Amino acid sequence: MKRIFISAIVASIIFFAYQSLSWTLLPTHSNSVKYTNNQDTILHTLNKNLSEDGFYYVPSQKNGETMEEFNKNAEGKPFAIINYHKSLTNNMAVGMTLGFIFNFMGLLMASIILFNLKTNLRFVSRWFLVMSIASIIFFMSLMTSWNWWHTPSHFLKGEIFDIIIGWGITGIWLAWYSGRKSII
Repeated sequence: MKRIFISAIVASIIFFAYQSLSWTLLPTHSNSVKYTNNQDTILHTLNKNLSEDGFYYVPSQKNGETMEEFNKNAEGKPFAIINYHKSLTNNMAVGMTLGFIFNFMGLLMASIILFNLKTNLRFVSRWFLVMSIASIIFFMSLMTSWNWWHTPSHFLKGEIFDIIIGWGITGIWLAWYSGRKSII
């Protein structure tokens, strides 16, 4: 259990370091979020029309409206997905702490899988196993979001790079460390 924990902690540090570079020094996310000159007007309108924090899909189906009616009325017209909050809370320390914890939890699961294999896989096979976990995340999270919520490609591009590069680099550590013989 100690080796699994060490594996996950070091992997989390590697992944967190990559993500930090990805969002600050590298151009990975430089075009992830679009800017509009009308942001003050948009925020004023949202604040005036939305009574609570929430995730809004506009237009949404009205009470009593059939799906057929909704589709007929909405087809070909603009739509928006809004993640609205009445007040911005920009606490980077909390965000980074939670980010590290979430990375740790995911990488702990990956470490548990690697250390509980009942076969002696070569380094490359262990790395491909880690990348298989990353591909599950990619397809079941990012691509599902793209499919159902129409997440734009300019945002997804950076996320895809983060999964491929972040998990690829972290996978090197996980594959190497999980293949080492236990000293203790």
